[in-house]
Amino acid sequence: MQAGKHPPLPASAQIPQRGTCKRKDEMSNQAEHQQPAPKKPRLVFTDLQRRTLQAIFKETKRPSKEMQVTIARQLGLEPTTVGNFFMNARRRSMDKWKDEDPKTVAVEEGQLSPTIGIGQRQPSDVL
Repeated sequence: MQAGKHPPLPASAQIPQRGTCKRKDEMSNQAEHQQPAPKKPRLVFTDLQRRTLQAIFKETKRPSKEMQVTIARQLGLEPTTVGNFFMNARRRSMDKWKDEDPKTVAVEEGQLSPTIGIGQRQPSDVL
């Protein structure tokens, strides 16, 4: 045998043709026989739940897990539902913030102090 040449592979060891992947075929057969689980209906908050959650969000953007569990118990919700409400509320407030003037919203929400006068030093300010 010459250097660099290999004997042909036996037929059983050859690479399968495209589209004959056994795992893929098995998965598609299983998917045909199983019905997908029905989707859970979308939860709609009652008026009291929505107003309470929004009032708490105005005071606390990121309540602790313990606080979320307490809120969930009081309102008759799942703790994950309460956590999702706060996550979505933060996202919505960020989207609103991007739509408006960023400086104005940040100052109104108390996240930044107004920048008027900062950086403009007078000679009398120097010690």
